[in-house]
Amino acid sequence: MNWPVVWKSVFTINKSSESLDNDYRIVHNIIWTNEKLHNIGKINNPHCKFCDKDSIENLEHMILDCKSVKNLHELILDFIEVFFQSSGFGIDDFHQWLLFGYPVLNEANNLFLIFIFSFARLAIIKRRVLFLNEATRVDLCILFKTLLTKHMNYLYQYMSTHGNRHIYLLLFSMNSYIEINDRVHVKFN
Repeated sequence: MNWPVVWKSVFTINKSSESLDNDYRIVHNIIWTNEKLHNIGKINNPHCKFCDKDSIENLEHMILDCKSVKNLHELILDFIEVFFQSSGFGIDDFHQWLLFGYPVLNEANNLFLIFIFSFARLAIIKRRVLFLNEATRVDLCILFKTLLTKHMNYLYQYMSTHGNRHIYLLLFSMNSYIEINDRVHVKFN
């Protein structure tokens, strides 16, 4: 694991404070999973509440292995295939990006890819918290789409207000998934 690259991704500018905090907690492994709560005696059952009773809920299971996140994985894989048509990527790369973030590189669409993986992790954690605290089942894909779209709109408004609309357009207007009018629309398949 190249930790300097991971930390650059965690502290990328223009991420929401909520996604930055979530990424920081994931990289430090300080998300309270059922496994950790069971180990300190706070709960009796360390198993995942979303999938079968045989799966221990740890951070890796929550983000990569849980049956309830497979639809989100498929959505993101379909979404990012366009960006990697020429170079391709492996499933190990995908899992690393889901857990630790997409690396900061000097390439087109880099910031957008960082946002995709950051907001995917945030959606997974938020959905889990909503379920555990309120017993509310939220569609993970819809939550992810909403979080990403709202942040893209917020960033557009913020940068436009501060005289940096041209930078936003430079970063995101060449992306085939983003349509910019008065508002930003992220086009999902």
